[in-house]
Amino acid sequence: MLNVVDFGAVGDGVTDCSSAIQRAIDQAQREYRALFVPAGIYRVDTGLMVNTTAPSRAKYSPATQHWRVAPLRMIGEGATNGEGQSVIFAGRPMAAVLTFASRQPSDNGTVPANLTENHSLEQLALDGNDLANFSAYAPAVIGSKWKSVSFVHGLVAGLYIG
Repeated sequence: MLNVVDFGAVGDGVTDCSSAIQRAIDQAQREYRALFVPAGIYRVDTGLMVNTTAPSRAKYSPATQHWRVAPLRMIGEGATNGEGQSVIFAGRPMAAVLTFASRQPSDNGTVPANLTENHSLEQLALDGNDLANFSAYAPAVIGSKWKSVSFVHGLVAGLYIG
């Protein structure tokens, strides 16, 4: 299991962890490994992307006419009551804290949808902090599970699933 801290993320609520967490997500997808987010408050000033079109591992499915890539399994720590919890929050205005698509949604909330499936988020809080339109944006996600996950304080919605 990979750990966001090993990529430079600091859960102090002040440091911008965007690059560190994005590198960790990319590596986890490349290696088909789970990603651990220890208890802490992780600020991101740029939205995070779960790449749904990574050419290195993507396989085209003629049946669905979409690219299929490695799913992301991101696991936090602690309870959802706020004690010891893993929180990723928007530190600046952005479209979404976490996007399951090939790029961030535009101002009107649209993004080209590539079918993505079998993702897993567990014991995390994704907080738009009233700065992001969405805590999580997933325009074409299926067969995924969100276990003990909070999607809060998005300007438009906490979680968007198309």
